[in-house]
Amino acid sequence: MAYLKDGQIIDLEDGITYQESHLPNSINIPYDKLMFNYKEYLDKNKKYYLYCLKGRKSKKAQEILKYYGYDVEQITK
Repeated sequence: MAYLKDGQIIDLEDGITYQESHLPNSINIPYDKLMFNYKEYLDKNKKYYLYCLKGRKSKKAQEILKYYGYDVEQITK
């Protein structure tokens, strides 16, 4: 996953699911927490990779955050 060196991986699952299984070097910000507080967590000058187990939350978050001007991509396992 060398292409991820230029950004931060954000796992959008809840804390329990994140503890059970997550991508290496990812941080956990649950979907609802991120979407209600994205300005607190994200910097428009940085790149982010969004991940969730089924891909639904990460796809939706990517679409919304791109609309607001953030450099975000969805990734899958």
